[in-house]
Amino acid sequence: MIGIFDGIHRIFRLRRRGAIVENGVFRLHWQFTAGLLLFLAVIISARQYVGAPIECTTLTGVPPAVINAYCWIYPTFTLPDAHKKQIGVDVPAPGIDNSANYDKKKFVSYYQWVYLTLIIQAILFYLPHYCWKSWEGGLMGALTGGTVKSEEERHKKREIITLWIDRNFGRRNLYTYKYLFCELLCFFNVFMQMFLMDSFLNYEFMKYGIRVLEVLTQEDSRRGDPMIYVFPRVTKCVFHEFGYSGDVMHRDVLCVLPQNVFNEKLFILVWFWFVLLLSIFSGLIIYRIVILLSPSMRKRLLMNRCHLGDPEDVCLIVKATNIGDWFFLYMMGPNLDSMLFAEVIGEMAVTPNVRSNRNDARIQFNITEKTALKATAPNNSMSPAL
Repeated sequence: MIGIFDGIHRIFRLRRRGAIVENGVFRLHWQFTAGLLLFLAVIISARQYVGAPIECTTLTGVPPAVINAYCWIYPTFTLPDAHKKQIGVDVPAPGIDNSANYDKKKFVSYYQWVYLTLIIQAILFYLPHYCWKSWEGGLMGALTGGTVKSEEERHKKREIITLWIDRNFGRRNLYTYKYLFCELLCFFNVFMQMFLMDSFLNYEFMKYGIRVLEVLTQEDSRRGDPMIYVFPRVTKCVFHEFGYSGDVMHRDVLCVLPQNVFNEKLFILVWFWFVLLLSIFSGLIIYRIVILLSPSMRKRLLMNRCHLGDPEDVCLIVKATNIGDWFFLYMMGPNLDSMLFAEVIGEMAVTPNVRSNRNDARIQFNITEKTALKATAPNNSMSPAL
């Protein structure tokens, strides 16, 4: 068990080695979420195979181990309409009553597959990262990796980076679009996972969290427990056996599912986390659209990342580069120390590919600065009244 947790920690450790080629939201998708789902899967499998996942009782003389195995393999069920009755007065437990009085049965068979479903979901959450890692190919790490121990090495590294960017000027659009596609894939993956979980839980997952919140606002006398409805702790099972004369006899069995006490809390956590993750990625998509359409936003972001650089150089580069070159530079920032990144920006500003736009960018930068100064200067055009 300790070895399993250690393996999960190594794969999804928060401190990553190598170059940073993803933002925090992307890592939240594959690193934290996939790690969380794997952790929960290990906990559930341990509880399922170490303890007794089901305990059943009946008046028949069949050994309890046989009854438990039978009702674990075949779906147990509850009676949805019996949830409306008073416990301890009309029914012995939520959803448990005489089956002959009800036409509708709610079968429960998912509990054997919870851990496997979580593992599959963890793999699907890891998939966008795997795609991006394969497409990126270690380019950023090869370009920015390594330690700088002397000024000579610093100068050499700066020249190598600048020369590579200049020679590949205007060719980084595909790199950017692949990354944006992976972020979009993350968004659709969360959306798809919610529908997958909804189908897995008999179409109860989508409204599960909302029902729990609604119950918290109701009076105690009117309050039901949606968690017990979705994850019943006590269920019914029908055991079939042959009688002495060869007729098939149907034995009424009552089963307790202690695993569902943990499952109901687990899935409310997963529900809230998926909703939060979906909201975060929705905001990220809007943010990316703004970046694609707004050069001023790209300039502001690059200035914030290159805070030690010359603002005029940043303005020049943003004007001269396309979205692919800008994005590559923006992703490069966290992989270099601030001074070296500012030096790379300065070197790029005098490369032939950027130099042709220098005069226009300088004029635009000066106009922007003068406009800002006029807006902040005090208005002395009117004298105070005498």
